[in-house]
Amino acid sequence: TGRPGMGCAVTCGHSQGSPSQMFYLAAERAAEFPPPRVAIAGGALYICADLPINQQDGRSKFRMMILSEQRDPHESRDSLGWQEIDGPGNSERERVTTLADLTESENFLDTQSAELLWQIQADERNVILNTFQDCEYEGFAYYESEYRWPALRKSGGAGRIRATVPRAGRFFPGVVVYDSSGPEGWEMLIGGEQVGRFPLSEDNNRQRLFFLPDPVDFEGGEVIELRAASSGGQHIIEDIVLLAERPPVMRPPREIRNLEVTWDWQRAAHRVTWITTWPVACAVTVGDQQIVEAQPIQNHRVYLQDLAAGGRLECSVLARNDRDDEDVTVATQFASAPPEPPKGSVAWDEIELTGVGGPGYPGFYPVTTGVPFAQGVLGSTDNLRLVSADGEELPLQARPLVRWPDGSVKIALLDSAVPADDPLTLEYGREVSRAPVDFPVTVSETPGGLLADNGAWQVEFDRAASGLFTSIAAGDQEFTRADAPARIVITDEAGNVYDTLGPPDSLVVEEAGPVRAVIRADGHHTGDSGELFTYQIRFTFYRSAMPIGVSYRWGNDRSAEEFTKLRRIRLELPLAMGDGAEVFVGGDETAVASLTDGLRLQQLRDDRFTVGDETGGRAPGWAMAMDQGRLAILGCGDFWQLYPKAIGAEDGMLYLDICPEFGATEYNDCTERELYKLYYYLQDGVYTVR
Repeated sequence: TGRPGMGCAVTCGHSQGSPSQMFYLAAERAAEFPPPRVAIAGGALYICADLPINQQDGRSKFRMMILSEQRDPHESRDSLGWQEIDGPGNSERERVTTLADLTESENFLDTQSAELLWQIQADERNVILNTFQDCEYEGFAYYESEYRWPALRKSGGAGRIRATVPRAGRFFPGVVVYDSSGPEGWEMLIGGEQVGRFPLSEDNNRQRLFFLPDPVDFEGGEVIELRAASSGGQHIIEDIVLLAERPPVMRPPREIRNLEVTWDWQRAAHRVTWITTWPVACAVTVGDQQIVEAQPIQNHRVYLQDLAAGGRLECSVLARNDRDDEDVTVATQFASAPPEPPKGSVAWDEIELTGVGGPGYPGFYPVTTGVPFAQGVLGSTDNLRLVSADGEELPLQARPLVRWPDGSVKIALLDSAVPADDPLTLEYGREVSRAPVDFPVTVSETPGGLLADNGAWQVEFDRAASGLFTSIAAGDQEFTRADAPARIVITDEAGNVYDTLGPPDSLVVEEAGPVRAVIRADGHHTGDSGELFTYQIRFTFYRSAMPIGVSYRWGNDRSAEEFTKLRRIRLELPLAMGDGAEVFVGGDETAVASLTDGLRLQQLRDDRFTVGDETGGRAPGWAMAMDQGRLAILGCGDFWQLYPKAIGAEDGMLYLDICPEFGATEYNDCTERELYKLYYYLQDGVYTVR
């Protein structure tokens, strides 16, 4: 049902017995329409679906296309182009309730009790037919999981399981199923006639026994058939059972269990956890503070903030019972004051760290790594000290990443600048202390934004001017230009320009330590044509003359159109250097030019780059400008792996093309398989992103 001038409003499909359906509608509207029903008979495929067909003047008017493809080997088989359909309006006939639509059991009772299921298995009067071992099935496969005993799970299509009654007798037929997430519909036939249907809607991940309320007299040899709906949850089934006695009806309980209030050392807040026997959104009350969950779940967790210290408080949890009138509530008491920090069981010990150093900057290499500890060993990351192979204490920044339940450190996050030579020694324990870091990284508030200083570089941020830094200086030497600030620029298919200049939505300090600090900016690229795409940029500063790390993430938030096309995304870094500045770009050999004349290294494929007249395989991805003792290097991690990429210089600036421009046919000459796997978004000279 094509939207005018656009793609499809809904697609219905079929593959190897399984139907599929995808709507370009709001989620709540799409949920109104169950998946299609499919059948193959006499070599013909039938698809039946309830769809929101466009109505006009009491008629159904829409466009439709049909495609057919072969899976293995993959190739197109046939297609019917767009067809204009003009047919009757909505049917006034009563809608048929299919298995996928079923909400109430028809001639089935149920019980949930693990103990009862074991008793049924042990009773020799009962006949137990395991679906995997004793039945024939289609559309199902063995459920390979850590499980109670052998079971089947639906693998495609509607799914059928057939069992032959082994002996005569009067029995209550039943089936043991596993209630996984999502709606699941079942029906039972005996001798080809339907005897009942039932849905699974508790979604509580428990075994359930469904059985007929009246006994059936069997002569032996009859076929019991179970059919599963073609859509919904996993449809996991264990046994078909013939019961000598009618079991009691035991509905799934409505209970709140394991309510506990503990102290979360990582968040420095009280954490409330509990389990419900059915998915439900609960309300938590502590004093005058109430937290209401947004989604129905079974494993619950909320955090309590700003509690008055001292004394004991009561925490109560209320769950609305959707099956009975009476709500379920439980309560517990807890100490409102946080517990005392643990001391740690070890006075002094050491760990040898290997493989953390590496080649890079003269003498030292920036390292961020985690180190695990056993429970109770380390009480605080203040009791850590890092020592080089020659016994010199290294600058160290440390904080807990994860804590054990007793509050001791489980994983410590370490930041340091370490020599390339191994090994290093990490000392830990109650009696260990480390010296303060000299020349630490600092991040301070300014009247307009933030100032980061790592002892070598001073980097300014302006909340009113840019999502990037506005200046970089080393002492009294400026590296950036006030008249041409750094920016990230997106050029769309029509040539409209959007950049990171202008106020970001937020500019915050994510981490502030003496060895490493992180600043994050979030916002939208803006231009004369409005906004295009979100950005999230992190700036990492290491102590001393280490490079400034920039991590840039863009996101397509244009939901009004299915795809957005763009031509380029570029990071521009104008430099305060003279016309005589030289530029060096790394390929197989270093190419040299002037900053004004420009030079470009381009990696459009993972195994081919060009720089000037030189071609090669995989380039390292850096560009350097040098002028009268000043040196600026722009580098891109995983340059060739993240192709297409380009880096270089022009018009007095270094630049990195995160998404470089490319020719209209650069990626069009590819196989169909390459198109699907690699180049779908790189066709006709533009980037196409959903």
